Amino acid sequence: MHFNVIHPIVTKRPILFWDFDETHEDIFSPNLDGFVQSVRDSLIEAFLELKAVSTPECDLNKDAVIGSVDPKIVAVKRHLLHRMLREDLEPIVLRDIEDIQQRVAYNVSDRSLILERLPDDHINPNQKRGRSSEESSTKDPLHPASNSTFIPNAPFPSPLNETWAITKGADLIWTPIPFERSFQMAYTRTRYGTGYYIYDQFVPGTAISHPLKSWDESSVPERDVLNLVSEAGTDISPKEGFKEFGGTVDVPAASVTPLANLKGKATIRSLTFSIPKDEADAFTNVHLRVTWDGRSASSIDVPLALFYGAGSLYNRPNREYLVKAFPVNIRFANDRVYFACYFPMPYFRSARIELVGAGEAVHGVQWNVHSMPLDGPESRLSYFHATYKDFPKPVAGDDLVLLDTRAAEGSNQWSGSVVGTSFIFSHNADLRTLEGDPRMFFDDSRSPQVQGTGTEEWGGGGDYWGG
Repeated sequence: MHFNVIHPIVTKRPILFWDFDETHEDIFSPNLDGFVQSVRDSLIEAFLELKAVSTPECDLNKDAVIGSVDPKIVAVKRHLLHRMLREDLEPIVLRDIEDIQQRVAYNVSDRSLILERLPDDHINPNQKRGRSSEESSTKDPLHPASNSTFIPNAPFPSPLNETWAITKGADLIWTPIPFERSFQMAYTRTRYGTGYYIYDQFVPGTAISHPLKSWDESSVPERDVLNLVSEAGTDISPKEGFKEFGGTVDVPAASVTPLANLKGKATIRSLTFSIPKDEADAFTNVHLRVTWDGRSASSIDVPLALFYGAGSLYNRPNREYLVKAFPVNIRFANDRVYFACYFPMPYFRSARIELVGAGEAVHGVQWNVHSMPLDGPESRLSYFHATYKDFPKPVAGDDLVLLDTRAAEGSNQWSGSVVGTSFIFSHNADLRTLEGDPRMFFDDSRSPQVQGTGTEEWGGGGDYWGG
Protein backbone atom coordinates (compact mmCIF):
# COMPACT_ATOMS: atom_id res chain seq x y z
CA MET A 1 0.00 0.00 0.00
CA HIS A 2 0.99 3.59 -0.59
CA PHE A 3 0.68 5.63 2.61
CA ASN A 4 -0.24 9.31 2.22
CA VAL A 5 -0.73 11.84 5.00
CA ILE A 6 -3.69 14.16 4.67
CA HIS A 7 -3.45 17.12 6.99
CA PRO A 8 -6.21 17.72 9.57
CA ILE A 9 -9.53 18.50 7.97
CA VAL A 10 -13.08 18.47 9.25
CA THR A 11 -14.57 15.06 8.57
CA LYS A 12 -17.06 12.70 10.12
CA ARG A 13 -14.48 9.96 10.46
CA PRO A 14 -12.22 9.55 13.48
CA ILE A 15 -8.50 8.93 13.16
CA LEU A 16 -8.10 5.31 12.15
CA PHE A 17 -4.77 3.51 12.35
CA TRP A 18 -4.24 0.12 10.82
CA ASP A 19 -1.40 -1.90 9.41
CA PHE A 20 0.17 -1.12 6.08
CA ASP A 21 2.82 -2.97 4.14
CA GLU A 22 4.67 -0.33 2.18
CA THR A 23 5.90 3.19 2.84
CA HIS A 24 6.43 6.16 0.64
CA GLU A 25 9.86 7.54 1.42
CA ASP A 26 8.72 11.17 1.29
CA ILE A 27 6.17 11.09 4.05
CA PHE A 28 8.17 9.69 6.98
CA SER A 29 10.38 12.69 7.56
CA PRO A 30 11.34 14.82 10.56
CA ASN A 31 7.96 16.52 10.09
CA LEU A 32 6.17 13.46 11.41
CA ASP A 33 6.22 14.84 14.95
CA GLY A 34 4.83 18.11 13.69
CA PHE A 35 1.99 16.31 11.97
CA VAL A 36 0.98 14.44 15.09
CA GLN A 37 1.24 17.67 17.07
CA SER A 38 -1.00 19.46 14.59
CA VAL A 39 -3.64 16.76 14.92
CA ARG A 40 -3.70 17.19 18.67
CA ASP A 41 -3.87 20.98 18.58
CA SER A 42 -6.61 21.04 15.99
CA LEU A 43 -8.97 18.99 18.17
CA ILE A 44 -10.83 17.90 15.05
CA GLU A 45 -11.06 14.57 13.36
CA ALA A 46 -8.34 13.84 10.84
CA PHE A 47 -7.48 10.70 8.96
CA LEU A 48 -4.69 8.89 7.18
CA GLU A 49 -5.68 7.89 3.69
CA LEU A 50 -4.50 4.61 2.26
CA LYS A 51 -4.14 4.28 -1.51
CA ALA A 52 -3.52 1.00 -3.16
CA VAL A 53 -0.44 0.42 -5.29
CA SER A 54 -0.68 -3.24 -6.22
CA THR A 55 -3.85 -4.16 -4.35
CA PRO A 56 -7.41 -2.84 -4.41
CA GLU A 57 -8.19 0.23 -2.33
CA CYS A 58 -8.75 -0.58 1.33
CA ASP A 59 -12.44 -0.84 2.21
CA LEU A 60 -13.25 0.04 5.81
CA ASN A 61 -16.35 -2.12 5.66
CA LYS A 62 -14.27 -5.21 4.93
CA ASP A 63 -12.66 -7.40 7.53
CA ALA A 64 -9.38 -7.68 5.62
CA VAL A 65 -6.54 -5.99 7.46
CA ILE A 66 -3.06 -6.36 6.01
CA GLY A 67 -0.26 -6.65 8.54
CA SER A 68 3.39 -6.10 7.78
CA VAL A 69 6.49 -7.71 9.23
CA ASP A 70 8.87 -5.31 7.51
CA PRO A 71 11.06 -3.88 10.34
CA LYS A 72 10.95 -0.44 8.76
CA ILE A 73 7.17 -0.49 8.59
CA VAL A 74 6.84 -1.77 12.16
CA ALA A 75 9.20 0.92 13.46
CA VAL A 76 7.21 3.73 11.85
CA LYS A 77 3.91 2.33 13.10
CA ARG A 78 5.24 2.04 16.64
CA HIS A 79 6.46 5.61 16.48
CA LEU A 80 3.00 6.84 15.47
CA LEU A 81 1.28 4.86 18.20
CA HIS A 82 3.76 5.95 20.84
CA ARG A 83 3.28 9.59 19.93
CA MET A 84 -0.44 9.18 19.95
CA LEU A 85 -0.53 7.73 23.44
CA ARG A 86 2.00 10.23 24.76
CA GLU A 87 0.08 13.19 23.37
CA ASP A 88 -3.30 12.02 24.69
CA LEU A 89 -4.79 11.65 21.23
CA GLU A 90 -6.88 8.64 22.10
CA PRO A 91 -10.01 10.75 22.82
CA ILE A 92 -9.89 11.97 19.20
CA VAL A 93 -9.57 8.42 17.95
CA LEU A 94 -12.65 7.30 19.78
CA ARG A 95 -14.83 10.33 19.09
CA ASP A 96 -17.80 9.69 16.78
CA ILE A 97 -16.88 6.01 16.53
CA GLU A 98 -20.48 5.13 17.42
CA ASP A 99 -21.65 6.76 14.18
CA ILE A 100 -19.37 4.68 11.98
CA GLN A 101 -20.45 1.26 10.81
CA GLN A 102 -17.07 -0.16 9.86
CA ARG A 103 -16.40 -3.63 11.17
CA VAL A 104 -12.68 -3.16 11.60
CA ALA A 105 -11.17 -0.21 13.44
CA TYR A 106 -7.79 -0.42 15.05
CA ASN A 107 -7.50 1.35 18.37
CA VAL A 108 -3.97 2.11 19.55
CA SER A 109 -4.35 0.52 22.94
CA ASP A 110 -7.40 -1.71 23.24
CA ARG A 111 -9.33 -2.74 20.17
CA SER A 112 -12.20 -4.02 22.28
CA LEU A 113 -13.13 -0.49 23.39
CA ILE A 114 -13.94 0.43 19.80
CA LEU A 115 -15.60 -2.89 19.08
CA GLU A 116 -17.76 -2.30 22.15
CA ARG A 117 -19.48 0.53 20.28
CA LEU A 118 -20.11 -1.33 17.02
CA PRO A 119 -23.40 -3.11 16.29
CA ASP A 120 -23.65 -6.44 18.11
CA ASP A 121 -23.86 -8.44 14.89
CA HIS A 122 -20.41 -7.13 13.92
CA ILE A 123 -18.74 -8.07 17.19
CA ASN A 124 -16.83 -11.20 17.99
CA PRO A 125 -18.03 -12.14 21.52
CA ASN A 126 -14.46 -12.97 22.49
CA GLN A 127 -13.44 -9.37 21.78
CA LYS A 128 -16.26 -7.61 23.63
CA ARG A 129 -14.72 -7.07 27.05
CA GLY A 130 -15.21 -3.41 27.91
CA ARG A 131 -18.05 -1.67 29.74
CA SER A 132 -19.39 1.61 28.43
CA SER A 133 -21.50 4.35 29.93
CA GLU A 134 -22.48 7.80 28.83
CA GLU A 135 -24.36 10.90 29.86
CA SER A 136 -27.63 12.02 28.29
CA SER A 137 -25.81 15.03 26.79
CA THR A 138 -23.26 12.79 25.04
CA LYS A 139 -24.88 12.89 21.61
CA ASP A 140 -24.72 16.69 21.49
CA PRO A 141 -22.09 17.86 24.03
CA LEU A 142 -22.15 21.43 22.71
CA HIS A 143 -25.82 21.69 23.74
CA PRO A 144 -26.04 19.81 27.06
CA ALA A 145 -29.39 18.67 28.38
CA SER A 146 -30.72 20.80 31.22
CA ASN A 147 -31.47 17.73 33.38
CA SER A 148 -28.86 15.29 32.15
CA THR A 149 -28.28 11.91 33.79
CA PHE A 150 -25.83 9.07 33.42
CA ILE A 151 -26.74 6.16 31.13
CA PRO A 152 -27.25 3.55 32.46
CA ASN A 153 -28.57 5.42 35.48
CA ALA A 154 -28.91 2.61 38.03
CA PRO A 155 -25.13 2.19 38.66
CA PHE A 156 -24.63 5.97 38.84
CA PRO A 157 -27.51 7.40 40.88
CA SER A 158 -27.73 10.84 42.46
CA PRO A 159 -26.53 12.11 44.92
CA LEU A 160 -23.46 9.87 44.77
CA ASN A 161 -23.04 10.90 41.13
CA GLU A 162 -23.96 14.20 39.49
CA THR A 163 -23.68 15.58 35.96
CA TRP A 164 -22.65 19.04 34.81
CA ALA A 165 -26.31 20.10 34.90
CA ILE A 166 -26.11 20.03 38.71
CA THR A 167 -22.45 20.79 39.45
CA LYS A 168 -21.97 23.46 36.74
CA GLY A 169 -18.37 22.30 36.59
CA ALA A 170 -17.94 18.62 35.72
CA ASP A 171 -19.48 15.17 35.70
CA LEU A 172 -18.71 13.66 39.11
CA ILE A 173 -18.80 9.88 39.59
CA TRP A 174 -18.29 8.51 43.11
CA THR A 175 -19.77 5.06 42.58
CA PRO A 176 -17.02 2.58 43.55
CA ILE A 177 -15.75 0.75 40.45
CA PRO A 178 -13.68 -2.23 41.64
CA PHE A 179 -11.36 -4.27 39.42
CA GLU A 180 -9.41 -7.44 40.10
CA ARG A 181 -6.36 -7.23 37.83
CA SER A 182 -6.30 -4.07 35.71
CA PHE A 183 -8.35 -1.06 34.69
CA GLN A 184 -8.41 1.08 31.55
CA MET A 185 -10.57 4.08 30.76
CA ALA A 186 -11.11 5.99 27.49
CA TYR A 187 -13.20 8.95 26.35
CA THR A 188 -15.34 9.46 23.32
CA ARG A 189 -17.57 12.26 22.02
CA THR A 190 -16.26 14.99 24.28
CA ARG A 191 -15.01 18.47 23.42
CA TYR A 192 -11.80 17.48 25.09
CA GLY A 193 -10.90 14.96 27.70
CA THR A 194 -9.61 15.86 31.14
CA GLY A 195 -10.35 14.57 34.57
CA TYR A 196 -9.31 13.23 37.94
CA TYR A 197 -9.27 9.57 38.83
CA ILE A 198 -8.95 8.56 42.46
CA TYR A 199 -8.14 4.93 43.07
CA ASP A 200 -6.83 2.63 45.79
CA GLN A 201 -4.49 -0.27 45.22
CA PHE A 202 -4.51 -3.14 47.69
CA VAL A 203 -1.77 -5.66 48.39
CA PRO A 204 -3.12 -9.17 47.72
CA GLY A 205 -4.55 -10.64 50.92
CA THR A 206 -5.39 -7.27 52.49
CA ALA A 207 -8.44 -7.51 54.75
CA ILE A 208 -11.08 -5.14 53.34
CA SER A 209 -14.75 -4.61 54.20
CA HIS A 210 -16.04 -5.74 50.78
CA PRO A 211 -14.44 -8.36 48.51
CA LEU A 212 -13.24 -6.93 45.19
CA LYS A 213 -15.21 -8.16 42.20
CA SER A 214 -14.90 -6.67 38.71
CA TRP A 215 -17.53 -3.99 38.19
CA ASP A 216 -20.39 -4.27 35.70
CA GLU A 217 -23.67 -2.47 35.08
CA SER A 218 -25.47 -4.62 37.64
CA SER A 219 -23.34 -3.17 40.44
CA VAL A 220 -25.63 -0.65 42.14
CA PRO A 221 -24.72 1.43 45.23
CA GLU A 222 -26.46 0.30 48.40
CA ARG A 223 -29.59 2.22 49.33
CA ASP A 224 -28.43 3.07 52.86
CA VAL A 225 -25.37 4.80 51.38
CA LEU A 226 -27.53 6.91 49.05
CA ASN A 227 -29.90 7.76 51.89
CA LEU A 228 -27.04 8.87 54.08
CA VAL A 229 -25.46 11.10 51.42
CA SER A 230 -28.92 12.51 50.66
CA GLU A 231 -28.95 13.98 54.15
CA ALA A 232 -26.37 16.58 53.12
CA GLY A 233 -27.62 19.98 54.25
CA THR A 234 -29.58 18.58 57.20
CA ASP A 235 -28.68 18.14 60.86
CA ILE A 236 -26.94 14.75 60.98
CA SER A 237 -25.75 15.04 64.59
CA PRO A 238 -27.16 12.67 67.28
CA LYS A 239 -30.63 13.67 68.43
CA GLU A 240 -30.27 12.53 72.04
CA GLY A 241 -27.65 12.05 74.73
CA PHE A 242 -25.88 15.37 74.07
CA LYS A 243 -25.10 18.44 76.14
CA GLU A 244 -25.95 21.80 74.60
CA PHE A 245 -24.14 25.12 74.98
CA GLY A 246 -24.97 28.36 73.22
CA GLY A 247 -25.60 32.07 73.28
CA THR A 248 -25.63 35.35 71.34
CA VAL A 249 -22.64 37.71 71.09
CA ASP A 250 -21.40 40.79 69.26
CA VAL A 251 -17.92 40.38 67.79
CA PRO A 252 -15.77 43.55 68.00
CA ALA A 253 -13.65 44.57 65.03
CA ALA A 254 -10.27 43.70 66.52
CA SER A 255 -10.45 41.59 69.64
CA VAL A 256 -11.13 38.04 70.87
CA THR A 257 -14.67 37.03 71.87
CA PRO A 258 -14.81 33.91 74.11
CA LEU A 259 -17.72 31.57 73.36
CA ALA A 260 -17.23 28.37 75.36
CA ASN A 261 -14.72 26.78 77.70
CA LEU A 262 -15.80 23.15 77.94
CA LYS A 263 -14.38 20.80 80.58
CA GLY A 264 -14.02 17.04 80.76
CA LYS A 265 -13.72 14.32 78.14
CA ALA A 266 -16.18 14.59 75.27
CA THR A 267 -16.69 14.99 71.50
CA ILE A 268 -18.20 18.01 69.82
CA ARG A 269 -20.79 16.66 67.36
CA SER A 270 -22.31 19.93 66.19
CA LEU A 271 -20.85 23.45 65.93
CA THR A 272 -23.26 25.99 64.47
CA PHE A 273 -23.57 29.76 63.99
CA SER A 274 -26.18 32.09 62.56
CA ILE A 275 -25.97 35.78 61.71
CA PRO A 276 -28.25 38.44 60.24
CA LYS A 277 -28.04 38.33 56.45
CA ASP A 278 -26.80 41.94 56.26
CA GLU A 279 -23.83 41.03 58.48
CA ALA A 280 -22.58 38.34 56.07
CA ASP A 281 -19.83 40.39 54.43
CA ALA A 282 -18.32 41.44 57.77
CA PHE A 283 -18.56 37.88 59.14
CA THR A 284 -16.73 36.26 56.19
CA ASN A 285 -13.21 36.70 57.58
CA VAL A 286 -13.93 36.51 61.31
CA HIS A 287 -11.66 33.73 62.59
CA LEU A 288 -12.88 30.66 64.40
CA ARG A 289 -10.26 29.63 66.94
CA VAL A 290 -10.42 26.38 68.93
CA THR A 291 -7.81 25.05 71.38
CA TRP A 292 -7.89 21.48 72.68
CA ASP A 293 -6.77 20.43 76.18
CA GLY A 294 -4.96 23.68 77.00
CA ARG A 295 -2.35 23.19 74.26
CA SER A 296 0.06 26.04 73.57
CA ALA A 297 -1.24 26.47 70.02
CA SER A 298 -4.80 26.42 68.69
CA SER A 299 -5.72 23.50 66.42
CA ILE A 300 -8.37 25.47 64.52
CA ASP A 301 -7.63 29.04 63.41
CA VAL A 302 -9.37 29.87 60.15
CA PRO A 303 -11.82 32.36 58.56
CA LEU A 304 -15.41 31.30 59.27
CA ALA A 305 -16.54 31.23 55.64
CA LEU A 306 -13.67 28.99 54.53
CA PHE A 307 -14.15 26.67 57.50
CA TYR A 308 -17.73 26.06 56.41
CA GLY A 309 -16.80 25.59 52.75
CA ALA A 310 -17.15 29.01 51.08
CA GLY A 311 -14.54 31.56 50.12
CA SER A 312 -17.12 34.33 50.34
CA LEU A 313 -20.63 34.71 51.72
CA TYR A 314 -21.72 36.68 48.66
CA ASN A 315 -24.87 34.96 47.38
CA ARG A 316 -25.60 36.55 44.01
CA PRO A 317 -28.25 34.06 42.82
CA ASN A 318 -29.91 34.15 46.25
CA ARG A 319 -29.73 30.39 46.64
CA GLU A 320 -30.94 28.67 49.78
CA TYR A 321 -27.71 26.68 50.14
CA LEU A 322 -24.38 28.33 49.46
CA VAL A 323 -22.72 25.08 50.61
CA LYS A 324 -24.60 21.79 50.86
CA ALA A 325 -22.00 19.20 51.79
CA PHE A 326 -22.39 16.19 54.03
CA PRO A 327 -20.22 17.38 56.98
CA VAL A 328 -20.75 21.17 56.59
CA ASN A 329 -23.31 23.53 55.12
CA ILE A 330 -24.16 27.22 54.74
CA ARG A 331 -27.85 28.05 54.36
CA PHE A 332 -29.73 31.31 53.74
CA ALA A 333 -33.23 31.49 55.26
CA ASN A 334 -35.46 33.98 57.08
CA ASP A 335 -33.02 36.88 56.53
CA ARG A 336 -30.27 35.00 58.34
CA VAL A 337 -27.26 32.90 57.34
CA TYR A 338 -26.84 29.53 59.07
CA PHE A 339 -23.51 27.66 59.39
CA ALA A 340 -23.31 24.01 60.50
CA CYS A 341 -20.39 21.61 60.99
CA TYR A 342 -20.83 17.97 62.00
CA PHE A 343 -17.23 16.72 61.99
CA PRO A 344 -16.63 14.85 65.29
CA MET A 345 -14.08 16.78 67.36
CA PRO A 346 -12.82 14.90 70.45
CA TYR A 347 -11.08 16.47 73.43
CA PHE A 348 -9.85 14.87 76.63
CA ARG A 349 -9.66 17.65 79.25
CA SER A 350 -10.97 20.89 77.75
CA ALA A 351 -12.06 22.76 74.62
CA ARG A 352 -11.84 26.55 74.27
CA ILE A 353 -13.85 28.14 71.43
CA GLU A 354 -13.36 31.78 70.40
CA LEU A 355 -14.14 34.25 67.62
CA VAL A 356 -11.50 36.78 66.53
CA GLY A 357 -12.55 40.04 64.86
CA ALA A 358 -11.37 40.72 61.30
CA GLY A 359 -11.55 44.51 61.09
CA GLU A 360 -15.30 45.08 61.16
CA ALA A 361 -17.73 44.53 64.03
CA VAL A 362 -20.43 41.89 63.65
CA HIS A 363 -23.68 42.02 65.63
CA GLY A 364 -26.16 39.35 66.65
CA VAL A 365 -23.99 36.24 66.24
CA GLN A 366 -25.81 33.18 67.59
CA TRP A 367 -23.72 30.10 68.37
CA ASN A 368 -24.46 26.57 69.52
CA VAL A 369 -22.39 23.49 70.47
CA HIS A 370 -23.55 19.91 71.05
CA SER A 371 -21.13 17.56 72.81
CA MET A 372 -21.36 13.84 73.50
CA PRO A 373 -19.62 11.58 76.04
CA LEU A 374 -16.35 10.16 74.73
CA ASP A 375 -15.11 6.61 75.24
CA GLY A 376 -11.77 5.17 74.24
CA PRO A 377 -8.10 5.90 74.99
CA GLU A 378 -6.37 9.02 73.68
CA SER A 379 -3.92 6.89 71.68
CA ARG A 380 -6.79 5.71 69.44
CA LEU A 381 -8.42 9.10 68.90
CA SER A 382 -7.30 12.29 67.22
CA TYR A 383 -7.70 16.06 67.39
CA PHE A 384 -9.52 17.94 64.66
CA HIS A 385 -7.34 20.55 62.92
CA ALA A 386 -8.06 23.34 60.46
CA THR A 387 -5.29 25.64 59.25
CA TYR A 388 -5.24 28.67 56.96
CA LYS A 389 -2.69 30.06 54.51
CA ASP A 390 -2.83 33.19 52.40
CA PHE A 391 -0.59 33.94 49.40
CA PRO A 392 -1.48 37.50 48.33
CA LYS A 393 1.45 37.73 45.91
CA PRO A 394 2.54 34.28 44.69
CA VAL A 395 6.05 34.06 43.25
CA ALA A 396 6.30 32.42 39.84
CA GLY A 397 7.98 29.03 40.13
CA ASP A 398 7.54 28.74 43.91
CA ASP A 399 5.13 26.18 45.36
CA LEU A 400 2.30 27.46 47.52
CA VAL A 401 2.54 25.19 50.57
CA LEU A 402 -0.96 24.95 52.03
CA LEU A 403 -0.12 22.53 54.83
CA ASP A 404 3.08 21.06 56.25
CA THR A 405 2.44 19.09 59.43
CA ARG A 406 6.17 18.99 60.18
CA ALA A 407 5.82 22.55 61.43
CA ALA A 408 2.26 22.48 62.79
CA GLU A 409 1.37 23.52 66.33
CA GLY A 410 4.88 23.17 67.70
CA SER A 411 5.30 19.50 66.75
CA ASN A 412 6.86 17.68 63.80
CA GLN A 413 5.28 14.29 64.53
CA TRP A 414 1.69 13.85 63.42
CA SER A 415 -0.40 11.04 61.99
CA GLY A 416 -3.91 11.37 60.66
CA SER A 417 -6.05 11.91 57.56
CA VAL A 418 -6.73 14.89 55.34
CA VAL A 419 -10.51 15.28 55.19
CA GLY A 420 -10.90 18.27 52.89
CA THR A 421 -9.77 21.63 51.57
CA SER A 422 -11.56 24.91 51.01
CA PHE A 423 -9.91 27.68 49.01
CA ILE A 424 -10.28 30.95 47.14
CA PHE A 425 -8.37 30.72 43.87
CA SER A 426 -8.12 34.41 43.04
CA HIS A 427 -8.94 37.84 44.43
CA ASN A 428 -8.92 39.36 40.94
CA ALA A 429 -10.71 36.68 38.88
CA ASP A 430 -7.41 35.68 37.24
CA LEU A 431 -8.44 32.26 35.96
CA ARG A 432 -4.86 31.19 35.27
CA THR A 433 -4.64 30.41 38.98
CA LEU A 434 -6.73 27.34 38.22
CA GLU A 435 -3.85 25.81 36.24
CA GLY A 436 -1.80 25.14 39.38
CA ASP A 437 -1.17 21.42 39.97
CA PRO A 438 -2.02 20.21 43.51
CA ARG A 439 0.59 17.83 44.89
CA MET A 440 0.50 15.87 48.14
CA PHE A 441 3.49 14.23 49.83
CA PHE A 442 2.87 11.73 52.60
CA ASP A 443 5.37 10.87 55.30
CA ASP A 444 8.93 10.59 53.91
CA SER A 445 8.05 10.52 50.21
CA ARG A 446 10.16 12.76 47.97
CA SER A 447 7.71 12.50 45.09
CA PRO A 448 3.97 13.22 45.33
CA GLN A 449 1.63 10.31 45.90
CA VAL A 450 -1.17 12.59 44.69
CA GLN A 451 -0.73 14.97 41.77
CA GLY A 452 -3.45 16.67 39.78
CA THR A 453 -3.61 18.58 36.52
CA GLY A 454 -5.11 21.78 37.84
CA THR A 455 -6.85 23.44 40.74
CA GLU A 456 -10.27 23.45 39.07
CA GLU A 457 -10.45 19.65 38.91
CA TRP A 458 -9.31 19.48 42.52
CA GLY A 459 -12.44 21.47 43.35
CA GLY A 460 -14.69 19.22 41.27
CA GLY A 461 -14.98 21.60 38.32
CA GLY A 462 -13.86 21.91 34.74
CA ASP A 463 -13.46 24.53 32.04
CA TYR A 464 -13.17 27.18 34.79
CA TRP A 465 -16.83 26.52 35.71
CA GLY A 466 -17.80 28.10 32.41
CA GLY A 467 -15.43 31.07 32.83
